[in-house]
Amino acid sequence: MYQRSSLSYFLTILMVMVLAGALLGCPSGARFANKYDQLHPRLRHGPGAAPTPNCRVGVPSVEYAQIFEHWATIEELQSDWIKALPDCPCSITPSDKGSCPPAPLIIDSIPWSCAQASGGSVLNFYHPGASFELRYRAQNTGNGQQCTYDTDGKLINQGPAAGTADRAGPLGTNEDRLQHRSADVDPFCAALCADGFIYGDNIQRYLQVRPANQGKGCEPNSPHKVDKNYNYDPSLSNASCKMSP
Repeated sequence: MYQRSSLSYFLTILMVMVLAGALLGCPSGARFANKYDQLHPRLRHGPGAAPTPNCRVGVPSVEYAQIFEHWATIEELQSDWIKALPDCPCSITPSDKGSCPPAPLIIDSIPWSCAQASGGSVLNFYHPGASFELRYRAQNTGNGQQCTYDTDGKLINQGPAAGTADRAGPLGTNEDRLQHRSADVDPFCAALCADGFIYGDNIQRYLQVRPANQGKGCEPNSPHKVDKNYNYDPSLSNASCKMSP
């Protein structure tokens, strides 16, 4: 009886260890959302989500800073997936009307999706100064690459206007977009609230955890003077970075 109980206890512990190892692994596909929510419960949406702390322009949030620090510490230990993403093209050729190149857009055998900034667009807020973005999503992992470009079609690879690596690329289904919001957008918003909507230490750390791809031999390019005087425009924050009145 004692031996059976010991064996049962050992098997239970082993299962717990296996599950813990799975949680700390690099999540992908349909399993991603649940694992991410368990790793980052304070960034979870929907039923069971933690209360949202106050987020105000010009008022750095200590609570958001703690939430973001937790996220960044975990994510820094799981960054190998970024190395598998394709490099951003150094340039794209906008159409004669100044819009995205015609689809399908395949560069160096890589399929890209292109979007253009417009008044009040998400691109204007999260990557201020970018005129175009290219996105790629790996079919086997769901990880994504985002590349942003200036009005001349030149890759932006520095500062707040640069694109970032995405743990969950938003291309595809609505579930893919929701995963992108949880995995990539909400942590950015936490960093932004922690900094009081300026280009501060937390935003800069986010851009280290989700780095801008430099392309292959592309020249450094940023439409901004990269310093802490840069302010994000809260009027463009849409529903993703909700603020308290």
